[in-house]
Amino acid sequence: MVSAPPGVILNTVPGCTPPPYRFVPWKFAFGEASVPNVVCYPQSHAHASAVFFTVLILGHTALPAAAQSQQPSRWELYTQSGSGRRPDSGHEVCRPLDYFSGSPLLFDYEHAINSTGPKHVRISTKVTPLGQAEGRRVVQVMQTVNDGEVVMKRLLVQRSEQTYCAIYQLEFSADEVEFSPATLAPVEGQPMLMTRDRNGRHSWNEAYWVFDADGPILLDLRVIDTAIHTLLPPDHEVRWDYDLNMDSMCYQSIVWKTGECNACASGGSVTLKLGIRDHRLVVVNKFYDSKQKTNPAPCSN
Repeated sequence: MVSAPPGVILNTVPGCTPPPYRFVPWKFAFGEASVPNVVCYPQSHAHASAVFFTVLILGHTALPAAAQSQQPSRWELYTQSGSGRRPDSGHEVCRPLDYFSGSPLLFDYEHAINSTGPKHVRISTKVTPLGQAEGRRVVQVMQTVNDGEVVMKRLLVQRSEQTYCAIYQLEFSADEVEFSPATLAPVEGQPMLMTRDRNGRHSWNEAYWVFDADGPILLDLRVIDTAIHTLLPPDHEVRWDYDLNMDSMCYQSIVWKTGECNACASGGSVTLKLGIRDHRLVVVNKFYDSKQKTNPAPCSN
């Protein structure tokens, strides 16, 4: 195995252009951030020492002709981890499928694996096909390291006949997050890739993609925050991720007045009916009830 010097990230992306890693909370994702050193190694050295893993061999599928004109942003890796969540602008990880079942040290961007070397890392890997979207295979890779010390959940989308791109990775310990399988299901007549894992009592690590002929499109959930901000009275707020249900395209939450304790919400409730327009998440209808303090109004058209 080829190992990187301390403080250096092994970049195995073809072309090996140093990506702007920014392991910072979401609200700082577009600000200044430190960039670790990146070192290039030939592709023949990209895989780490052999470890226990299970790989399902998937057949190839024909891709749309429009695949030749890709928008780079749609293939960027998006990660959620203990240091916060943020998009990795310009960072693409696209390789053959079996690469993503290699040593988790290749994907430990948080440096969360506590070991003295690859021989001390116990790994279990499960690869699950989720289906196809716009002619592209979608695959989930779950890796458990050292009996749950670190769990990595990666979502891959086929980019070409031989190449898959990691568009998402969740990296936490099993004690912090309740990991659930991602799903690929029809929503409003089009395929949607959904991942949602409970993090503590009140929050979730979640992300959603729709697809067109050119590949996956990450939905911007900030439209929900904007709608709530414009809907609620001053000094009112929502907390956590109360209830976002993309199967029914609905967001619901009780509302707090500023300064109230978590168990003292008295600001009413808010409901948003969501939709997909031109592959973007939009708010179709919104409702605020200042009196209903326990059960938000059901979503409706």
